[in-house]
Amino acid sequence: MSKEYYRDELDDNISMGEVALICYETILKKDVLNKIIISTIFILHLKKYVRFEKSEDQDGVVILLQDSDEKLKKSEEVILETLRKSDENNDKKLTLNEITKENNTIFLKNRINIKNAIVEEAIEDGILDKERLALKQKYFEKQEKFAATALFIPLIFCFVTERLEPLIFEIITVPIGLVGGIIYFRKSKAVNMFTEESNIQKRKIEGLKNYLKDFSLIKDRNILEVYLWKKYLAYSIVFDMNHDILEKLSVNLEMEQQGFLSILDEGLHPEKQNNNNFKEE
Repeated sequence: MSKEYYRDELDDNISMGEVALICYETILKKDVLNKIIISTIFILHLKKYVRFEKSEDQDGVVILLQDSDEKLKKSEEVILETLRKSDENNDKKLTLNEITKENNTIFLKNRINIKNAIVEEAIEDGILDKERLALKQKYFEKQEKFAATALFIPLIFCFVTERLEPLIFEIITVPIGLVGGIIYFRKSKAVNMFTEESNIQKRKIEGLKNYLKDFSLIKDRNILEVYLWKKYLAYSIVFDMNHDILEKLSVNLEMEQQGFLSILDEGLHPEKQNNNNFKEE
């Protein structure tokens, strides 16, 4: 089967969180959330809401340039606000190395707000169907209730009666909990929360991923090419092709401070094809 290639940037209104949601169909897994955070901070850097500088101990740190406004997507606002609160609550600036860690507690504590922001913008952009999403969530909650029935009622009975082997309750509740949980798990899995618009975007994303992987050598791009490739580097983070781009920035920040990147920003831009259609090879 032939591959499809898509050479242009995705729609401007699609956030990195939405790209990741379409790619992985999840947000809260640590590795996916980490990709969203890194790529979004990279976008905030390109949009000049933050910049990266060398600190006194030579670590790359994030410097906030301006507060969020209506130009940002909701997930970008939440991540920028998380950076601002981190600045206010800590003596030291958040370093680029800390941001790239999957177990970064600053963002993990705010993961539900990040997820809710991405879901909200995905509904607004027509990527998720609100009613089907609510139905999927309803089934998931019932699945959890049945699982709780199977696990906790025998334990509660044991605690209240001080009996160590409440076998009668286990015999009754465990099968009910397991069967009910399986039924609602299957119902939840059967509900497709994604829309036709998401299928269109997914095809573009897969085509762009193929293009970046096969033709761009995106994993080898460095600091001097940040403003040349712009959002393509952010996409490569989501696609897990250039996860260490912030570390590259951290190592080479002297170049930005000396003005090389501003020159690149003014004079160089990614090459774009005039034809936006898919190409097959």
